[in-house]
Amino acid sequence: VKTTAAGGMKPDKSLEFKEGHKESIQVMKWLKPLQCLASASLDTTVQIFDTVLQARSHTLSGHTKGLTCLEFCAKSQMLLSAGFDNYISIWDPSAGTLSFKLEGHECSIAGLCAMPETDHEFMSVDFEGMVRLWDVR
Repeated sequence: VKTTAAGGMKPDKSLEFKEGHKESIQVMKWLKPLQCLASASLDTTVQIFDTVLQARSHTLSGHTKGLTCLEFCAKSQMLLSAGFDNYISIWDPSAGTLSFKLEGHECSIAGLCAMPETDHEFMSVDFEGMVRLWDVR
């Protein structure tokens, strides 16, 4: 981030997602070990953008309704997505493939949180406030 003469701030760089999501992006997540940026949209897809190559590497499809949240578990290299279809998809972001689909919420999922001390546990919360702890070993 650079400071302008007027005291405002402007970005050092800009990335353009040409021909990207068809609906608005709801959340983005930095995948540091992969040097990629993941975005989740109301168009039901997750897109992986390689910041080194400055190109989209994968479009992950499989959700039936718009997405509200993403989480990345760095230790296990799992990318989690969830939203209005009440389930969680676990992706291999390097290969661009679906690994697992977890069901258990009865309404839309509002948030995901990786458990930092493990490489196989995370939590989810739905719009009614139900929190679930998942162990995906």
